Amino acid sequence: LEFRRVLFRSFITEKGLGKAVSGTEFISIKKTIASGKLSEGDAYAGVVLGDKKHVAILTDAGTGVRYDISELPVQKKTALGVKAVKMAANTRAKAVYALDPKEELSVSFETRTVLVSALKNRKKDAKPEKLTYVSE
Repeated sequence: LEFRRVLFRSFITEKGLGKAVSGTEFISIKKTIASGKLSEGDAYAGVVLGDKKHVAILTDAGTGVRYDISELPVQKKTALGVKAVKMAANTRAKAVYALDPKEELSVSFETRTVLVSALKNRKKDAKPEKLTYVSE
């Protein structure tokens, strides 16, 4: 018997919804298939592939949240997802990053460099904290 590890793709939308989807959902003989369902006016902020332990979500309000990626429920690709981050009505998730617990990660976000690894590990749907910017 050959053991195959099932990889999950984690999707986060701009409206702050998230879900994990089994890689087997995307096996198809068709050349293209839909990656999932979105509510009207929503778009994907990011997709996480691989086996990192944490997900970090950055918003256009200069805030972010980080939590264990296993907190996202496994759902079918047609599901809308669950609330992955608390945001004000006019705030949107703009970037999604995967990282390991002790990994140092800084990224260029909008016009500045953000230290993503400085975000505290919280629970899913936690209120985002202010981003830590790297002085240039």
